[in-house]
Amino acid sequence: GRLQSFIFMPVFGLNQGVLPILGFNYGAKNKKRLMEAYKKGFIFAFSIMAAGLIVFQLFPHEILGAFNAQGNQDMFDIGVPALRAVSWCFLPASYGIMTSSVFQGTGHGFLSLWSSMIRQLIGILPIAYILGKLFGLNAVWWAFPLAEILGAFAGAQESGEPQKLRMPYFMDITRMSQPDMSLSGPRTLRIMQKRKSPTGPTLR
Repeated sequence: GRLQSFIFMPVFGLNQGVLPILGFNYGAKNKKRLMEAYKKGFIFAFSIMAAGLIVFQLFPHEILGAFNAQGNQDMFDIGVPALRAVSWCFLPASYGIMTSSVFQGTGHGFLSLWSSMIRQLIGILPIAYILGKLFGLNAVWWAFPLAEILGAFAGAQESGEPQKLRMPYFMDITRMSQPDMSLSGPRTLRIMQKRKSPTGPTLR
């Protein structure tokens, strides 16, 4: 778990950086920039996770060797298959994390909570139990990528079109239109007039 955190921490930091951008553009009803921020965030997250996957697949002995000063072979026998299996969860996790950030940034916190619970609790525990009973200890580690895939699928279904795994143009985001950002026009003039009009008694 702690080895995974070295890969997940940059993605969680990216998530926290993208979240206010998503919320701002959602409030401004700017669908184009909202989805642009989401897609770029997902690309960066996927790249980080892909780099972590490559490292875990190619150098599991070296990673575990940093924590195995006494050269315990049992640690390598269990740890190397575990690292290689668990690291496959990185790629679907990038989608799940960034999609959850879209849910949070657009005011759909329950969808974000539900997606995270599937990835980290509801999905992983029964899958790990079944794999352990049927195939033994080494198969338990595959519960991590399978739970992440299940969470990604759930996030795609929550996005509003169950038949397609697609970017989340969901709910009222699909009805958002490009806002009028011009500084002229009757609506802008009315807003400026309201701001100039007194809102309370004048002190003399």
